Amino acid sequence: MIMTLEDYYIKRYQGIEREFLDKTSAYLNENTEKILECLVKNTTEILKKALNIQNERDISCGYMSFSLLLTSVMVNKPVLQVDFYSGEWVYSEPWGREKIDASFLFRYWDDLQKAAFDDDYFMRSRITSAMIKTFFYDTLDELIYVLADYLKKYGENFANIPEFSKMKKETPAYITVGAYLDWQERIFAVEKDEK
Repeated sequence: MIMTLEDYYIKRYQGIEREFLDKTSAYLNENTEKILECLVKNTTEILKKALNIQNERDISCGYMSFSLLLTSVMVNKPVLQVDFYSGEWVYSEPWGREKIDASFLFRYWDDLQKAAFDDDYFMRSRITSAMIKTFFYDTLDELIYVLADYLKKYGENFANIPEFSKMKKETPAYITVGAYLDWQERIFAVEKDEK
């Protein structure tokens, strides 16, 4: 029986987390066509709205970022927030913002939670559910890396959406994925003016 949170993490949680991430990565790769079709469809609609904003405000795009909202996961409605920024990015407010359902990333999330809270493995009087939940945030950070790696393979799919080529972009302009108001991984770059 595991008695300390540190031992619990080493002996139990690391394995649960690794299994969750591996299964999620495999699921993404096995269902790429279906997932990308849905993501491209949703992103196309978002880009149409962004184009309307650009036409109204004469503003350019330096960054289009996809961010997993951790709070959305905790309320069981996971979303990717899509923000449009000028080239100043974090030094400015987004000029456009929409959301995409991210439930495709959480097919095995309930399994992870169930395994993590299985008190056959730890002393409940010493390790509480609240203590275990603190590990979930790091797991979500790792999940964002899995998503970033996945989208790096398919970033061109987003760049090939006709509405993306119609956007007024700064040079360079980037599509990124990551954590909201934190790290962002570049998945695609427009290095020079497309015109």
